[in-house]
Formats: sequence, C-alpha cells, structure tokens
Amino acid sequence: MATVMSETSAENTSEARTTCAGTRVEREVKEAAIRAEKTFRDAKAAVSAQLDDTRIQGERFGKRARYAVEDGVREAEYRIRRNPLNSVALAFAAGAVVSFLAPHMMGRKGKGA
Repeated sequence: MATVMSETSAENTSEARTTCAGTRVEREVKEAAIRAEKTFRDAKAAVSAQLDDTRIQGERFGKRARYAVEDGVREAEYRIRRNPLNSVALAFAAGAVVSFLAPHMMGRKGKGA
C-alpha cells in the first residue's frame, strides 16, 4: 500500500509540476505577446509621426520654392523693363553659346560610347 501511495503521490507531484510549468509558460507567452503588441504600436506611431513631419516639410519647401520662383520672375521683369537692350543682348549671347556648345557636347557623347 505504501508503494501505491508513493506512486500516486509522485504522479500528483509530477502533474503539479507540469501544470505549474504550463501555467508559467502560458503566462510568459501572454506577456511576450503584450510586449510585441506594444512595440508594434510604438513603431507604428513613430512611423506615422515621421510621415507627418515629412509631409509638412514638403509643403513648406514647396511654398518657399514657389515664392522664390515668383520673386525671380518679378526681378527678371524689373530688369528687362529697366534695361531692355541689355536683356536682348544677354539673351542673344546665351543663345549663341548654347548653339555653339550643343553640337560639340553631342559629338563627344557619340564618340565616347
């Protein structure tokens, strides 16, 4: 009878350890899932914030670029009105330089390839 009791007691102890270990593993898995979910939420929030910052920076850059172009156009109009002859001479010189350099640059590309 003592051996039967000790076997039953050993089985109960073994089951208790298994149940305790199973509960511990289950708890650790739940905690790991909670940590993973929190990490995912934090990463999602960080990416969202970065995208918003980038969008705002892009909008600001676009506005500054538009204002710079508008200022450049106004400045060019002012200079042309003030010195129309110089403006025409400058445009002619720029066209002459481009028309002279363009065939030479195209010729170099064709020979090098």
